[in-house]
Amino acid sequence: MEEMRTHLLQSIEMEKNAVMAQTDEESQDFANQSFVSSAAVEQDLNEALKSLAELSGIVGKESGEALLRANTAFSDFLEVTAKVIILSRQNSNVKSLELSLGRKRKTAAQCDEILSTFQNIAHDRTFKATR
Repeated sequence: MEEMRTHLLQSIEMEKNAVMAQTDEESQDFANQSFVSSAAVEQDLNEALKSLAELSGIVGKESGEALLRANTAFSDFLEVTAKVIILSRQNSNVKSLELSLGRKRKTAAQCDEILSTFQNIAHDRTFKATR
């Protein structure tokens, strides 16, 4: 059970990293690691269910029910994980923010350059009164 928990936490961590990754390649690498950890959890869970079936006469009803609830919860977890990974491959907030800030800096720099050029032209063309 401890191994299952470790694999689950690794899967969650890699999923978070996939969402927060700066590049699509990093996101894909983390997503793949998350899937590997999720597969390990699924294998651990299947082994636990198999053991439960073999020990059904010894293990209490509550333990069996708890394991079945865990199996259902894990299935739900896998569905949500798949959706999150798909969304992480799209233009995430982190990537959008980076792109928009980059565009903002470039546009502001271009505006400053144009304004400076206009100011220089205006200064050169102003009539200088002499007496």
